[in-house]
Amino acid sequence: MSPIRSSDEILNKFPPTRIFVGNADPFHDDCCRLAERLAELNKDVKLTVYDTFPHGFLQFDNPPKGHKYCATAIDEVRDALGELIKMK
Repeated sequence: MSPIRSSDEILNKFPPTRIFVGNADPFHDDCCRLAERLAELNKDVKLTVYDTFPHGFLQFDNPPKGHKYCATAIDEVRDALGELIKMK
């Protein structure tokens, strides 16, 4: 089930949320809608969209196999997780 189909009651129970998605990901629009719904509910949400990144980009290496900015994205995800852990 997609979280964008959840009721406001359920979304109000979400913890601080960080969403990372590429604009070439088939789930890009769903991720944006989820971030928008959470923001409308005044939840702590941050959306980061990476240009030309496909789905699963966190599994990629740097070139030649992966996208040239994957290492930067991985660092940003790591930093966001650290931020969330410190909130506890």
